[in-house]
Amino acid sequence: MNIQFCTGSGQSDTHIYSCQPYQTKTLDDLLEMVREPASVDKDKAQWAILSNYHQFDARNHKAQKEYGSFVLLPVDLDEGAPQLDDVKRAVTEALGDVWHVIYSSRSATREKPKWRILFQPSCSVPGADYTAIQRALFDLLGQRGLVCDKALERPGQLVYLPNKGGHYEWDIHKGPTLSTDAGPLGERVSYNARMLEDYRKAGQEAAERPPRRPLGKDTDDDPMQWCNANFTLTDLLRDYGYEQEGNSDNWRSPHQTSGSYATKVYPGNRWVSLSGSDFNAGIGEKSADSGSCFGDAYDLYVHYEHKGDHKKAYQALRAMMPRNEDYSDFDFHQTPQTETYDNDKGVTVVSEQEFINSLDIPDPIIDGVISRGRSYSLTAKTGHAKTALAAYFMMAVSEPRCVPWELVSSPCDVLFCSGENPDDLKMRVLGHYNEKPDLRGSRRHYVEGVFDIEQNYSVIKRAAEKIDDLGLIIIDTKQAFQGIDDDNSNTENLEFASICRRLTFLPSRPAVLVLCHPIKNATKDNLIPRGGSSYLNEVDGNLCQWLEQGVVTLHWAGKLRGTNFDPIKFKLKTTTHPKLLDKYGRSIDTVVLDRLSEMEGRQIYKENVSREDKVLLSVARYPDQSVSDRCFDCGLVNENGDAQKSTMHRFLGELVKEKLIKKLRKSRYELTPYGQKEVERLKNEQPA
Repeated sequence: MNIQFCTGSGQSDTHIYSCQPYQTKTLDDLLEMVREPASVDKDKAQWAILSNYHQFDARNHKAQKEYGSFVLLPVDLDEGAPQLDDVKRAVTEALGDVWHVIYSSRSATREKPKWRILFQPSCSVPGADYTAIQRALFDLLGQRGLVCDKALERPGQLVYLPNKGGHYEWDIHKGPTLSTDAGPLGERVSYNARMLEDYRKAGQEAAERPPRRPLGKDTDDDPMQWCNANFTLTDLLRDYGYEQEGNSDNWRSPHQTSGSYATKVYPGNRWVSLSGSDFNAGIGEKSADSGSCFGDAYDLYVHYEHKGDHKKAYQALRAMMPRNEDYSDFDFHQTPQTETYDNDKGVTVVSEQEFINSLDIPDPIIDGVISRGRSYSLTAKTGHAKTALAAYFMMAVSEPRCVPWELVSSPCDVLFCSGENPDDLKMRVLGHYNEKPDLRGSRRHYVEGVFDIEQNYSVIKRAAEKIDDLGLIIIDTKQAFQGIDDDNSNTENLEFASICRRLTFLPSRPAVLVLCHPIKNATKDNLIPRGGSSYLNEVDGNLCQWLEQGVVTLHWAGKLRGTNFDPIKFKLKTTTHPKLLDKYGRSIDTVVLDRLSEMEGRQIYKENVSREDKVLLSVARYPDQSVSDRCFDCGLVNENGDAQKSTMHRFLGELVKEKLIKKLRKSRYELTPYGQKEVERLKNEQPA
């Protein structure tokens, strides 16, 4: 089999707009990298999609599923901290003596090792079969104690190639290739397929069962319906001792003696169990012929809290409900009946006074911009300081005493879900501490890592509910926390927006702010979030920002529920922190935002133009000068005397955009004809 796969450099490396194919690497290239790994920052690190499909859309899950053919099967082990010998032993016990490669991931340490494993299948795996085979592979390794990252079940998921961090180990084990049709993996694939079909049949039977007879006229009047509406199914499963398989919908019941996860959760607060132990224990309703059982949150409640006694369960639930009625004479075994409802059922007409009295007055967090109980997007192009602005929001609303802003009147807690680049946020937070030493941090909380927020809603909900005065939830970014194949699917984008909306109904009524990438070819006046139109329709407002000449302008585009607000300007500020040092002890810069007055805005514009002029003249004098030397030549150094390289790159980029210079290679630039005329003008304006 020809081992050749798609590769790129850095998370932001995408060809979706250039329509050019990605580069490829071979197995020999990979093995050489394992033996002699590079050591670069993650934003420049080499990644792979281990499929021979490498066209411009190769990073798209749907494209890989349709056209991909996978030549290697990857596994990520980020949890559990197993040692190398433990990983090798688990692989052999689960799969036998097969060919595989193991190497440390970039963030591994000696105390907390993390691993990547690659297996060579006997024949390439079609994209359509990839997820099923990966899932079976993870199941087998999971039985041996290895916690596999489920994200690699998705065909377009990036796999980072060897990149040496503080601790690096590797092992190349030669042996036969891994059969996906026979042996342990083939058998597990077949077993999972049978289980999936059994779940389908049991789920269909559960859906076709007639509903149980309600006791009241609506959810608020019926204990069973009230239980299902107010008790989250996944929370009950955890409370009753069920064990979840990673972040999946599969659970192991406390009645089970086998190692399988035989209970599956479905939308609509429903579950199905294929466990004979659950069937015999009498949980929920029993299927007619498949030996399975199924039910909802109420079925779990009555079984585990009241040992199947419906009368006691109803009376206990009734005590929790707003009203109290006597159901002691109700026949819980009565045959379900279908009631006939009038067309007007549930419609209530109220007076104007009652209508007005139910008004939910907005409670501003940032006056005129963000209010509690509402859902917003914040859209900006890559490199336009989305995370920096979100970090400023977080600091200003959590500690207005230290970061005063006239639009923030009272503090609240903030939960920041950092998925796209957590290390970047950590640096910016340290930068704020450097600028405002009195910051404390007790009102700021974080979730780190990429995951599907829809599948993990209950996890976020439980964490958020523990924060008493949670006023703002920031999600960075929509793409990092939305596990979808089609970025433009109205249905999937609406589901994501609805999940974010549900977070606003937590007890403290927090606002939710989702950082978004814009549509293709977005301009300053058209910063609409990427994705289906249903997402924009569902949010309460789309905030947007634009970076130009070192000034970030915040406004809105497309939609805003509330009154219009004037554009708000912020300035970029380069700073550092004693903890921000590279391995040679050199200071590392980071960028934070601060408020900008109108007068400061005009002054910054003049200063930036002046600095751009200095950089342009520097390019004219020294076209081959390094970025570091050019910083010293133009006076771009921080208070420690270190070159501000990121600022220099920004100015060079602006000059390229303005077509005053063009980049030839590495740090070499050259004046364009227009740039030469501008240099002559600047020289003529200089005093003699």
